[in-house]
Amino acid sequence: MKKITTLLFLAVILLLTQACDRPECTNQNPTFDQYDMESAEYKAELVSQLSKINNEDLRIWLKAYSKEDGQEYLTIYIQNDDLCAQTKMLVYDWSRMGGVQAKEGVGYRGAEILGLQWQIQQNNASPTLVYTRHDHMLD
Repeated sequence: MKKITTLLFLAVILLLTQACDRPECTNQNPTFDQYDMESAEYKAELVSQLSKINNEDLRIWLKAYSKEDGQEYLTIYIQNDDLCAQTKMLVYDWSRMGGVQAKEGVGYRGAEILGLQWQIQQNNASPTLVYTRHDHMLD
């Protein structure tokens, strides 16, 4: 009986750890393979794809935090059945993400971001996603 209990406990732990992982996705869009995620071509294609998708149909995970030229960014994975991409999102207002900023993303990597909303800022012919708010983070 002890072996069965131990096996069930290990199975539950395995299922819980697998459920928290970002599912693998395969990119179907050649633009995302041909260009770096910071290129104008990649960003324009991503914005074009996002404009065709309801945000509620997307799943988003935190990949990293970075600071460049005095600006702070979150690198995120964006996925659904038809989209497999990542991008840097500029963050001006850290009031809802203060923990992520304070720890520079450490401890939050891989967290799913629910209800993420953004605006598109056009810079030098290259669009940038700008964080506006989110509902919750599943860490």
